[in-house]
Amino acid sequence: MISRAAERKRRLEAAFEAGAAERRNRPTGLVVVAAVCLLLAFVYLVYAAAQRREAAASLQGAEASYQELVDLRARIEAYQDDETQRALRRRYAPLMSTIRSRLEELARETGFTDTLPQLGQISAERRLGLDSPLLLRTITATIVEGDPEVALEWIQAATDRVTGLFVSGLTLSPVQGGWRITVQLSRWELDQ
Repeated sequence: MISRAAERKRRLEAAFEAGAAERRNRPTGLVVVAAVCLLLAFVYLVYAAAQRREAAASLQGAEASYQELVDLRARIEAYQDDETQRALRRRYAPLMSTIRSRLEELARETGFTDTLPQLGQISAERRLGLDSPLLLRTITATIVEGDPEVALEWIQAATDRVTGLFVSGLTLSPVQGGWRITVQLSRWELDQ
């Protein structure tokens, strides 16, 4: 007969061996490897999604640039059309070379009796870029001791009767005996 102590010892050893065998049978290494692989796959998925978004944004930008180029080409072709060229030449024909006499004539018609506006030199400025065929031509007129109402009528008549002429600057300063009025009249013209 086996003593109780020996029986207990055998049971304890058997339980210990069973526990060790159970631990050996557990695939913890496989579970860890699978978990690491799953984590790496998730990181790669996040990275791939971010790359896809960047590629989609880049594609949209490229499509927008392509459409702008197509539109620009269509505009260039339209400007190269003969009818369009004639219309541009009519609209932006050089008129500023004869503007002095026209402005003096309009000044007489609108009520300037004693002194006509003093007309300065005509300046030309290229504002639309070096390849633009258009220049902004500007003439400055100064009216000393003038009546603002007559001056405004003259300015209105000038902008109404001279095609494309517009006011690009106007200064009113009080002086003894009236007002000093300085007006800049401008017009876009083709460079000759």
